[in-house]
Amino acid sequence: MIDFETDTVELVVDFITSNNVPCDFRRCGSVSLTSRDEEALEMKHTLQLLKQLPGFKDLPVEYLDAEQIQRFTHGSTAYKGGILSKNAGQLWPAKLIFFVVQKAIDLGLHLWTQTTVTQVRKEKNSYIVSATRDGKKVQFRAKSVVYATNGYSDGRSMTRVQVQLLTPLTGLLPQLKDIIVPVRGQAIVTSPIKPIIPHNLSMNDGYEYMIHRGMKFIYEIDEINLFA
Repeated sequence: MIDFETDTVELVVDFITSNNVPCDFRRCGSVSLTSRDEEALEMKHTLQLLKQLPGFKDLPVEYLDAEQIQRFTHGSTAYKGGILSKNAGQLWPAKLIFFVVQKAIDLGLHLWTQTTVTQVRKEKNSYIVSATRDGKKVQFRAKSVVYATNGYSDGRSMTRVQVQLLTPLTGLLPQLKDIIVPVRGQAIVTSPIKPIIPHNLSMNDGYEYMIHRGMKFIYEIDEINLFA
């Protein structure tokens, strides 16, 4: 799994670099923090065991104690330790996705948006995909099908607002109902400010994190700054 994660990161970086993708990518490192002494010890012990495994000795991560963590948190004493991932980075996801989609279209991709897939059925060596597009029922054949539905694979958690913003799903993968569960995410929006911390920070197993990319959106009223 670690190899897969590392290889995936490098694959994305290679694609961005070789195609000069304008997605504000930069390698800045990321620190996983803990405010509990017992968790800090677990982090340190786990990393030590990991680096004893074949192929992981030179893994670009290191443990930081409470004093070292202060250098990454403007002197905060709230944290007992953490792990620094040196190869982590930041990018603007939408810019990357738009670039990939446009490149695929240039190569002949037929892109259908606002299309609700209602059924996927296997038939011999292909799949029959049924969908609704512009109020009309459509059907097409595909050699392969990729379910890129994130947390909404069974369609049960789509509210009326979400249905307006996202194409609603209709229970294509009900077997994932109790395995993949969508949860609410929150972001902080402020007026433009100077970068507070140049690297990524995370806590609580990654459920709480701070990634200040300095993204600016221009609205009729004023500029805003976004924190993930």
